[in-house]
Amino acid sequence: MHRYFIYCRKSQEAEDRQVLSIESQKKEILQKFSEQEQLTIIDILEESYSAKSPGRPVFNKMLKLIEQGRADGIIAWHPDRLARNSIDGGKIIYLLDEGTIKSLKFGSYFFDNTPEGKWMLNIIFGQSKYFVDKLSVDVKRGLRAKLDKGQYPSKAPIGYMNDRNTKTIVKDPKRFTIVRKMWDLMLAGTHTVPQITEIANNEWGLRTRKSKRQGDKPISRSAGYNIFNNPFYYGWMLHNGELYKGKHEAMITYAEFEAVQKILNKPTRRCTKRHFFPFAGGMIKCGECGCSVTAERQINRYGSEYIYYHCTKRNKGVTCNQASIELTQLEKQIVHFLSKSSISESFTASCLKYLQKLYDMEVGERSEIYHSQQSAATACQKQLDELLRMRLRNLLDDEEYQNQKQELINEKHKLEEKMRDTENRANTWFDASEKAFSFAKQASYWFKHSSDEDKKLIMEIIGSNFVLTDKKLLIQAKEPFQLLTKAEQSLTAKKPRFEPQNNGLDQTKTAPCEAVRSGWCGLVDEVRTFFIEWDGTQQLLTQLNILFNRMENQENSIADPTSSSGKPG
Repeated sequence: MHRYFIYCRKSQEAEDRQVLSIESQKKEILQKFSEQEQLTIIDILEESYSAKSPGRPVFNKMLKLIEQGRADGIIAWHPDRLARNSIDGGKIIYLLDEGTIKSLKFGSYFFDNTPEGKWMLNIIFGQSKYFVDKLSVDVKRGLRAKLDKGQYPSKAPIGYMNDRNTKTIVKDPKRFTIVRKMWDLMLAGTHTVPQITEIANNEWGLRTRKSKRQGDKPISRSAGYNIFNNPFYYGWMLHNGELYKGKHEAMITYAEFEAVQKILNKPTRRCTKRHFFPFAGGMIKCGECGCSVTAERQINRYGSEYIYYHCTKRNKGVTCNQASIELTQLEKQIVHFLSKSSISESFTASCLKYLQKLYDMEVGERSEIYHSQQSAATACQKQLDELLRMRLRNLLDDEEYQNQKQELINEKHKLEEKMRDTENRANTWFDASEKAFSFAKQASYWFKHSSDEDKKLIMEIIGSNFVLTDKKLLIQAKEPFQLLTKAEQSLTAKKPRFEPQNNGLDQTKTAPCEAVRSGWCGLVDEVRTFFIEWDGTQQLLTQLNILFNRMENQENSIADPTSSSGKPG
């Protein structure tokens, strides 16, 4: 009497959507064969695994046990439970030829171990493989059709949700704003991805969407990296290495996405920090040897705590003789620099009034630029349509078609991004200018009354190339703040009594006053031009927005009690 393994399999993929469950297969098999004959069942093996490719662990273990003589045959509900690929199907036919498998029994098919029976079994295995292959082609075609229509064919990434009624992707009201804040932190360049993920989970309460089996959990570190690498958030969908334009509302711009990619690609050195020192970690360089300046805490014998900044002296080829500097002395120098870089409230008001006029003029003129860009995008789409017609006439092979198509898609993408930039450009440079003026007016006072984290952000906003030499900190202000300071200094030097806010821009001026006004207006124009052309405008604006929000949310409002200008008297 032959000995049998009962093998029941159910895949979780679409290929087995209409197949009986494992319990149903087992029940049908036992019911049928227990009534007909007495069988020796060695074991009942169950597996939830697709058979479209080899590598099923339970199936392979079963064949190995049969080869060892533990059983003589297999009972399954249907031949496609055993194999849907040529390797597994061929292995069963081969074991039948060798006599290792002496009998096969099926609940929905009769098999006879004869040449004709094995021939028919081979045909059924072939049909099973054909079904899987055809299903794969049909599914891929359906996915491409959805992607071409701008529809996302999968579960929406965090921040979005699938609308079952409209079959579209919509904003998740609970998570969209939080994920956008994560992008803002990343653009500011003040936090790493793990830090942003931790803030989103612990401070903002971000959780994954709850489903029947999983969800409602904090996002993982890898999920955080996936967010910042996913083009879905700027309105495009990546599928099999190809980008498709989505119909969903973009969370960020393409420029913001590119800025984040540059931040992510910067080399970082992992280190364990016990304390947070705002000006350490590579912000300041030693003027003698070029190494980074670090910080350490020291406690004297009376229990007083001090923080000292000093060179790491890791350049073995240079003997560095720089001494350390105490934190309070370092911060005094920073406050002095911020005070020198500050501007008055009256000058700020006049500059913003002038920029408002430039903004109004640009808004009126940008429609012409937009129509020109729109025409270029339409021409690019026509080229894509013509490329498809050439492919259908076999004038291009698949590789040429895909390469040229991707180039045109990228070009169209850039044009559409420029169109969005044209719509938002005036808002961006005006917001950046307005925030920069307000920041320059209050930076010194804010620095004195801020946390260490905010002090670091203030330094990153206003300056660069920080060098410490002989206990003196040299700071190079970023170009827009250099221009602001230069504009007010120029105005004060040429006409000390001139008050731009009191005189206004529309009133008739004397010749000397007009000359003065034209001088500082030219410098303000340079600020505007700089923000339009500078690649870092969006990042600076994000940093400024974060800082302004923090100042507004402090319990004690950051405002100077002695001066309306927001600076200490």
